[in-house]
Amino acid sequence: LIMFKPLVCLGMSTHKLQGINNKAICKAALELQDDKMGPEGNTRHEDSEYPLDDKDCKKLFNKVLEIARKEIHSKLILFENDVWAHILEPNESTMLHIHQSGPKNGPPPISWVYYPSSPPRSGNIVFTFECNANRVNIEEEIEESKLIFFSGAIPHYTKKNFSNKNRISISGNFNLPLDTHWDTFDEENWLAYVGDFVN
Repeated sequence: LIMFKPLVCLGMSTHKLQGINNKAICKAALELQDDKMGPEGNTRHEDSEYPLDDKDCKKLFNKVLEIARKEIHSKLILFENDVWAHILEPNESTMLHIHQSGPKNGPPPISWVYYPSSPPRSGNIVFTFECNANRVNIEEEIEESKLIFFSGAIPHYTKKNFSNKNRISISGNFNLPLDTHWDTFDEENWLAYVGDFVN
């Protein structure tokens, strides 16, 4: 009897959204550009508040959550309003980071990023990690209306914005409920993104 199973699987998925008012989302994000999520020197200082009370911004969020629950896990939730906007100006890049969300020592979040505005050459996202004693760099091309899901525990960064316009992205983290019972947990498609989790 031969049994095969992957030692680790770190997946991602991409989706092209329709019916989203990208111009309105960009306008709302720019209005809150100075409302930073963290102090200067912290990676969260790159991020600004995202107005979930705005109807177009809320519509995008609801669509993203709908897809996540359908494609990844039906119990995913937003933890502590962990959603933000990121405005990358010309010649800027985003430093290497991971997403920390949810309870301490809990499983990795399912992270996502959506691009309401992505001019050509405005900075692709790059995932980087060690595998088989090699450094692996996976670059994903960005485009307007593109949504990407990935494990928040995967280190990633964005390349420099070589365009002459702002690149605007909306990001967030989804978590499993705090009362998840791991002994009876149905992983659905969750492990295909986060690889493994030892509770």
